[in-house]
Amino acid sequence: MKIPSVTNPLYGLLTWIGTDYAEERTLKAFKGFKAVSEDPFIAGDVFYFDGLGGQRLYVVPSRKLVIVRTGVLAMKWEDTRLPNILVTGIIQSEQY
Repeated sequence: MKIPSVTNPLYGLLTWIGTDYAEERTLKAFKGFKAVSEDPFIAGDVFYFDGLGGQRLYVVPSRKLVIVRTGVLAMKWEDTRLPNILVTGIIQSEQY
């Protein structure tokens, strides 16, 4: 269940909630940090665990999909691109 915190509608229960689109979000505890999203998530039920520097664990229940992103520090990681590419591929493969 997605329950946002009182202070941040995109964050709840120690998890970033990915259903509300925001082009940019910041973490007050880390000055200068910004996470960007060029587009909204295609799947409306996305939620993710957000590591500083681009580490992510995305969960898309409607597609039974879990995506893990680890690697080199990526302070400008675009949050929606990878999940949207994969969900689009799944949708297209279901049409054939």
